[in-house]
Amino acid sequence: MIVFKILDTKDMMSHLLLKETFDNWFLVEAQVTTFARLGIAGRRNRNWYDQENDQTDLIGWGEMRPFLFQYIRGKRSPEAFTFSLKLSEMAAKNWIREEGLYQRLHDKKVELLLQFRYEKDSLYLVTGISQLEFTMDKRDENSWDLLVPQILKALKISFDKNV
Repeated sequence: MIVFKILDTKDMMSHLLLKETFDNWFLVEAQVTTFARLGIAGRRNRNWYDQENDQTDLIGWGEMRPFLFQYIRGKRSPEAFTFSLKLSEMAAKNWIREEGLYQRLHDKKVELLLQFRYEKDSLYLVTGISQLEFTMDKRDENSWDLLVPQILKALKISFDKNV
């Protein structure tokens, strides 16, 4: 896990809330504090649908992004927010394959996570990895931690890793 302070808050928020940059991610959880505190669990409520729905249990970021943008936008910045995102399983497996990580990861559940945290007028990005089985081997986590700065650089987002 590494914490990055995002120096280009406006550009990062544009990627997060206006552009499709993270639309292949799923929302795990969102909490936003503006005039009221809004909490969203990223699980789809199957009972709400009229008929059988073949969508995934987790709600896609692209599906939630416009709603959260409408809630946040206004003359004042939110007091705080946390968006926890999980990379889609297919994208995670592609990354694992591209990075040449262990074959065992193709057979095990590995979740690649990002958490965007805004507080006290600062935006932070926290990396994370979740594995079904405990391991002392941190190569997977370290690889993910090394890839995230590359993603930020590709998006032309400046950051400080020494938080």
